[in-house]
Amino acid sequence: MSLHPYIGWRLPEPGVGLWSTVGVGWGGVEVKDDEVGCQTSDLATLNAAVGSDMRLLARAGLLGEGTTTLT
Repeated sequence: MSLHPYIGWRLPEPGVGLWSTVGVGWGGVEVKDDEVGCQTSDLATLNAAVGSDMRLLARAGLLGEGTTTLT
C-alpha cells in the first residue's frame, strides 16, 4: 500500500504551474523459485518530489469537446 498526496498551484498567466508530492509506502514481496524455494521480505519507502510545468499550447475544440492543453 502507498499514499502519495499531491498539491499543485497554477498561475493563470503565463500558465506556469508548481507541484509537490510526498509519499510513503509499505508492504511485502514474495519470490517463489524452484531452486531456492520461497523468500519473503518487508518493504518500505519514503519519497518526495517537487516540479514545475508550463502550458505550451491550449486550443478549444482541438480534440473533441473542451479545451486541449499541452504542458
